[in-house]
Amino acid sequence: MQHKPACWFRHVDDTFVVWPHGQEKVTEFLNHLIGFHKNIQFTMEKEEEGCLPSVGVCVTQVELC
Repeated sequence: MQHKPACWFRHVDDTFVVWPHGQEKVTEFLNHLIGFHKNIQFTMEKEEEGCLPSVGVCVTQVELC
C-alpha cells in the first residue's frame, strides 16, 4: 500500500486515523483493510461540520497561535 495514515490510534475496538491523501485514496485504504480477514470488519465515520465522533466524544481541529 503506497499511501499510509499520518497517524493511527487504537482503543479497544476503535481506531482514530488521520488521513492526508484525499477521499478517493481513503476509500481504497478502507477496502485494503477490509480485505485482510473475513472476520474483521472496518467502518468509517467522516468529519461533518468540523466534528468527528470518536470513542464517544466529538474531536475538532484547533488552531494554535
